[in-house]
Amino acid sequence: MGNRHEQETLRAVITSDLHFTVQSDVNGDIVPAMYYARQVTEAMASQVIEMKPDVFIMTGDNTNSGRRKDIIALTDILQKMKDAGITVILTTGNHDKDLCTKEMYEELYFPLLEPEERDAETLSYIKTVNDTVFFAMDDSYCTSGVGGSFPASTMTWLKEQLKIQKKLGHKIIFLSHHSVLTEDSRGYYRIKNNDLYKLLKDYGVELCFSGHQHNQVILHKQKMYEIISGMPMMRPHTMGVLECFDRDFVYHTEMVDLARMDADILSNILDKENQRNEEMRTVFRGICEREGTDPGRVDGVLDLVMRYFAWYGDGTVGDHISEIRRDPYYEDMMAALKNTNYGPWISSVLKAKPLPADHLEFRY
Repeated sequence: MGNRHEQETLRAVITSDLHFTVQSDVNGDIVPAMYYARQVTEAMASQVIEMKPDVFIMTGDNTNSGRRKDIIALTDILQKMKDAGITVILTTGNHDKDLCTKEMYEELYFPLLEPEERDAETLSYIKTVNDTVFFAMDDSYCTSGVGGSFPASTMTWLKEQLKIQKKLGHKIIFLSHHSVLTEDSRGYYRIKNNDLYKLLKDYGVELCFSGHQHNQVILHKQKMYEIISGMPMMRPHTMGVLECFDRDFVYHTEMVDLARMDADILSNILDKENQRNEEMRTVFRGICEREGTDPGRVDGVLDLVMRYFAWYGDGTVGDHISEIRRDPYYEDMMAALKNTNYGPWISSVLKAKPLPADHLEFRY
């Protein structure tokens, strides 16, 4: 790394998939903290304000379904960050489009975001903070609900804007909801424009942030890094911190300080999360039984599945790839999950060999 005594030129806090809602009937069976989305978000916002970053970023699924009253409540909280001098940058996610039209998104979000340059067809825009330009991309233009994509006109706009920013010598950070680098043959998690990676690479983009997968992952391909941010509502409740010292980039994760919430609410969230782990074992036991796994090997498969999810959740799965593949129950696990979304997803994660997800240092 370069001289860490250089003056810091940018500090950003990044997260994704907040799935914010004020709906009383929200289903929090999978993510128990969803029942207390407002309290978790307010705790995170007060923590971010105290951290005093230059910019706060969320890479999509900002609300759970794009309801007007959810957007209004969320932007009221984010406005407190903006009032504290923090630039707010959001991309769209697939859930942001559920009940929200393009016109409604512009009406409710853009007074907060104040885009500099806009794509005519999508909600993609550019925002410059200090010497760094952020491309906040609307890859949820895709109407199928699976994966992300950009229309041809947006790819043309993106190329033109990248060319301009490269000439200006700005550092460029690409923000999207779906992934640029994820290996995903079924297309659930990645942006489907096959020429996107080459376009970004040609114009010197070395850092991307995305979300959608609800867990923290860092991927690397040649000179490009992608940080897939976790979901702050879900254990281990992290957010990312990016510090730039001229061309030296330093990234680490920090825990959302849930202790800022009412103690009874926090206790309830933790209890429900522990209960959820037991429910996951029940779900995967049912999958094993349906797929005909040897009854004598089911418990071993379940133990491996739960260890995988724990490692994936805390961002260390890349450190355990050999251990997972050598496990005596690995083949049984993959056979049981091959007809679900889990099997191909686990295969893609192990193939990608993700880096440790809680820290990264590189020179841009």
